[in-house]
Amino acid sequence: MSRQGASEVRTTTIVGRWRAVKRWVATHSFAINASVFSVLCLLSVSDVLFNAGDRGRHADVFAYVLLFGQTLPLAFRRRYPLGSMYTVCVSIGLYWVLDYPLGFDGAAVIAIYSGAAYGLARRRTWKHITIAIATVTALGLIPWFRGQQDDGAIVAFAFAAVHLAAALLGEVVYQRRQRIADLEQRAIQAEENLELRAHMAVADERQRIAREMHDVVAHGMSVIAVQAAAAQEIARTDPDKTVEVLANIETVGRDSLNELRRMLGVLRDTHQPGSSLAPQPSLDDLAGAVAQSMGAGLPTQLVINGRQRPLPAGIELAAYRIAQEALTNARKHAGDSASATVCLSYLDDSITIEVTDDGVGAMSSLATTGAGNGLLGMRERVAIYGGELAAGARHGGGYSVRATLPVADTDHRPSVASAASTTPKEIS
Repeated sequence: MSRQGASEVRTTTIVGRWRAVKRWVATHSFAINASVFSVLCLLSVSDVLFNAGDRGRHADVFAYVLLFGQTLPLAFRRRYPLGSMYTVCVSIGLYWVLDYPLGFDGAAVIAIYSGAAYGLARRRTWKHITIAIATVTALGLIPWFRGQQDDGAIVAFAFAAVHLAAALLGEVVYQRRQRIADLEQRAIQAEENLELRAHMAVADERQRIAREMHDVVAHGMSVIAVQAAAAQEIARTDPDKTVEVLANIETVGRDSLNELRRMLGVLRDTHQPGSSLAPQPSLDDLAGAVAQSMGAGLPTQLVINGRQRPLPAGIELAAYRIAQEALTNARKHAGDSASATVCLSYLDDSITIEVTDDGVGAMSSLATTGAGNGLLGMRERVAIYGGELAAGARHGGGYSVRATLPVADTDHRPSVASAASTTPKEIS
């Protein structure tokens, strides 16, 4: 494995672990809060119990009840933010008013922050936060003024500033959480829209394939009809030629049946007008597609390997459409200085069409993963014939599309063209 691949694996592992920890914290938030603030409650009670000394009034049972009220309700700060805020603020305010020994004064700050961060109805939430800040500030100043201090205004300002800062921090956290939720919702909608567009692209391509296959089959049936009529004309005068014509009829009929079987299950748009009986493009038209690509500004070379032989019309049509779509993508994404090569290879039991370019323009990430509409159409065509398609960036730059389509042995099949061109009288 390369260093880049190992780094990507480590990054993915770290992100996965972080998300797992985040999900665990979100699931067990109440238990975590309950544990943390129970510990703070015990520390606060222990501090008052063992270290109170001569500070303020002697702590009685009610003092410890108020200490519990300052900390334990914070365990519910996510579920009941306003209720826990009021409970904590009232408890700590009464604790100050009754002049008990110093307890956990930071509880009011946490409670006000939690109310601002987790409150739902924002206008009502801020109304209650304002009341809580004013109440806890006023109650906190009573012991101060009772001690005849001269800087009460400064203390009041400090109390209000700290609690207001906690509320504003809670508002920032709330707004950030809302933005994240909105972004997640948009991402979900974008993913759904992308999936919908992909399904629509597949459906459109299947309709197109069905129409083209219909044209292929219809053309084959018309050839069969013409050759059957020709066979009737020459049956008595040229028996050998009749056998050749009948063999051609068998070949065309078998190919048409194969195309019909593949067409089953493929959608067809019944609202489209009737298809022409003219044959669809074949591999003989590949040179024209290459010339068209060169005319559009992309230098393109056609390379043919192996011995050319007649193939089923559906196979030739699929290979032609794949090459055509790949050249279109190359013109869009390869760049102005790029060139392309179309390589057609005839193998014993298959045919391979490969289109490569040396451009610097990169296909989008959706296209490289097979989610582009062009590649979706290619995959549909290849899947119909049980073939394979590979598409992706090349090492050193450029892009490659390679499709392999299995074909039956057609070396000994008579060609449709020879049977269709017996005599002028037979074709008319």
